[in-house]
Amino acid sequence: MKPALSIIIPCYNCERTLRESVDSCYDQGLSETEFEIIMVDDGSKDGTKVLMEKIAQEHPNIRVLFHSKNRGGGAARNTGINAASGEVIYCLDSDNVFAAHSVKPMLTHLKETGADGVAFYERRFFIGTNRNKYSTHLNTITDRSIKLFDLLNGSGTLLDNFFYTKAAYLKTPGYPEHHGFDTQSFELRFLAAGNTTVVCPASLFWHRQAGGEKSYFERVYESGEYSLNQYYMFEDIFHLLSTEAREFILNYNVFSESKLGTKNLLAALTEKYQTAESALFNHTYTNYLQKDGFGTYIKDQNEHATVVQALWLYQNKAYCEANDIFMSLLAKYPGSVILPFNILRCAVGARGTSHAAIEKETLTLAQTFTLQKQKIDLNPNVIKKIAYKIKTALS
Repeated sequence: MKPALSIIIPCYNCERTLRESVDSCYDQGLSETEFEIIMVDDGSKDGTKVLMEKIAQEHPNIRVLFHSKNRGGGAARNTGINAASGEVIYCLDSDNVFAAHSVKPMLTHLKETGADGVAFYERRFFIGTNRNKYSTHLNTITDRSIKLFDLLNGSGTLLDNFFYTKAAYLKTPGYPEHHGFDTQSFELRFLAAGNTTVVCPASLFWHRQAGGEKSYFERVYESGEYSLNQYYMFEDIFHLLSTEAREFILNYNVFSESKLGTKNLLAALTEKYQTAESALFNHTYTNYLQKDGFGTYIKDQNEHATVVQALWLYQNKAYCEANDIFMSLLAKYPGSVILPFNILRCAVGARGTSHAAIEKETLTLAQTFTLQKQKIDLNPNVIKKIAYKIKTALS
């Protein structure tokens, strides 16, 4: 008999916290036939693999999978979900903890509302091992489904890891594997695919901070790629944004304005459109909250030589065609750093780099990118010259 719930635990150097996370799954009043756990090791270098196998021997409903090298949280989640047999999915980070008897109410609320996903009402952030001291985040929208705008207007709405049906997951492109903001991007992808998500009142979850090994988020932030990863998130919903919002993003310097607080792309966009949903989104965007909305938008609008179509071509690995459009847009947006970066990405993709590795290789290749903590200095003119030389060599 298939379990109702599949809990996916992506694991990377988590031997100090994994046991507590797994134990919390067995404090839910569920029998071991009602759920399964799939742990996915993402190339750990400590004793995580040994611990995973030991825990799996203790419970018949646990499976372990392994990546031969570190591929990131998004890839680990996708690997686990693709192997899952449950109708409902939850991705539990290896340092987070379910509150006792918190899972059943979530599953019940999901079923009773007929929604595609359900998020926790209260998330308690604690440091290390001390759950007596914590800060609280509340998802206060409990009288309606969460809208895409709720994630972008400063309301504090946070899906993060949430319960959703596998059928709804299959409507999305899955978790992104080419950057570190996989859970943040998945929220946008999930709602942009037309899936409905509600909040379960009075539900509680424990979110650990500073568990030992730096999180994917911390590593991205300290590399200076905070705003750049936010840009990757917006690429997935670029077709839903208004022309003004697209231009705002194209003209934002994601390489120099990349700090927590107000100095990042998401904060700047939120400040500009905090109460202006109609200005942030294309007025017909609800027509494209569906699978392949990107491609459907382009077909319906019959738009040519736009950044929307260029991004769609890039995502479909038509790198040369996408590059031509990005190049044509340089005259319209001469101060943009995003366009030269995309031109270079296309050149790297065209020379045969795997799609998931293009961003990393682009940053490595571009010697004019000076990575510092929370900052990257980029010279657009130099990047254009590099991209042109690469494209000429490939011709």
